[in-house]
Amino acid sequence: MCQSCREQEVAPSAITVMLDRLENQGFVTGSKDKTDRRVDIIKLTNTGEEKSDHFLAIRKKSCNIALKRWILMN
Repeated sequence: MCQSCREQEVAPSAITVMLDRLENQGFVTGSKDKTDRRVDIIKLTNTGEEKSDHFLAIRKKSCNIALKRWILMN
């Protein structure tokens, strides 16, 4: 989790809450590493992958629109 915290620039407790919510909604699964109990393994479920793909497509469209507007303004 520490790596995720550093990457997202948030507190470990915030990541825990976020992952709990995602798991409760069926978007991710979480388990402990069998060789190192300090390591949490988080995986997207099929539903999580579908939602991720959907949001990435929306983000890509939004970025393209913003870039086109910026180019037209400059």
